[in-house]
Amino acid sequence: MNKGWIVWIALVIVIAVVAYAYTGFKISRHVTKTTALTTITVTNTPVSSSSTTTVPGVRVNCAALYIQGVRPYSSTNESCQWEGGKLGVWVLAGSAYNATVSIVGTDGITYIQGGFNYNATTFFSNVTLPKQNYTVTLSAGSESGVGLPPFIKLNTTTTPPALTYSYIYNANFSDGKYTGWNASGSGFGKAPLNITYANSAAINCYQGTPWVNYIGGFFATTFTCGTSVSPGNLTSEPFRVNPKTPFLNFRIISPSDSLIYVQILQVNGQNQTSAIVAHFNTYNISLNANVNSQFQNVSIPLTTLTNKVVRIRVVASTVQPQRYMAVGDFSLGSLPNTQRGVGIQINITK
Repeated sequence: MNKGWIVWIALVIVIAVVAYAYTGFKISRHVTKTTALTTITVTNTPVSSSSTTTVPGVRVNCAALYIQGVRPYSSTNESCQWEGGKLGVWVLAGSAYNATVSIVGTDGITYIQGGFNYNATTFFSNVTLPKQNYTVTLSAGSESGVGLPPFIKLNTTTTPPALTYSYIYNANFSDGKYTGWNASGSGFGKAPLNITYANSAAINCYQGTPWVNYIGGFFATTFTCGTSVSPGNLTSEPFRVNPKTPFLNFRIISPSDSLIYVQILQVNGQNQTSAIVAHFNTYNISLNANVNSQFQNVSIPLTTLTNKVVRIRVVASTVQPQRYMAVGDFSLGSLPNTQRGVGIQINITK
């Protein structure tokens, strides 16, 4: 009897131990599994988030960075992200006599440091940068009165970044240079003509009478203080035609000649096509009469090109003696300003 109870009690204890052990191990595995899943979820969340969120203060890809200065004697900086590779650095001093640019990586290395005084968009340097974040700083010097703020632009080519102005850049060649204009051929010389210098008694660099009816101090011309002329043309920086100021007003001296004209080019990305060709006759040209150096006010309507990006191209392809062109004082206006009696032929193709 006693042995039977002992056997029975032992059997109960064995069953209880086995049941407890089985249940306990099962619960333990369940808890461990749940804890592991929770840990993975929490760990993965910040990793996923950091892959799509930029570092604080870093807003753009370095290949699309543009910084514009705000005032003389000031510095502006931006941060950018770069995956590594070559970048082109483009700069413009604009209204500053000079400006400086620096590119510093988060590794503490200064990859670009230098000054410039370019009044037109100019290629500064190519630089190969490793993958990291960068701080790009633009510092402006004193103001020169050219009227355009300095900037720095980064891209991945040696092609100038596309800039479209809301006005005609260097419209009357006030800096005494063809800044912002592309000159091809030798016709317009290396620089505009200084009207005060040309009209001085010691020079007498004009035809018939001194240069008159011009506002600025410099103008573009194929006149060489003699009878010889050479072909050439000038092309402006691109600008967008504002519907409130759709008239291109300027001053010109030009004979009636199929090879001398002012052309408006419509710009579409890297392509440009002729939209308007305008011929002017400010006097009845001859080799011995009616030749003078008086500018006339003329206009070209840009009403068919409102909100479009255009360029001005001044063309003088003739080599005939005395058939020169002089032009300048470009402006955009709400109304045309054309001198009466000036023969005009304007062909609008767009």
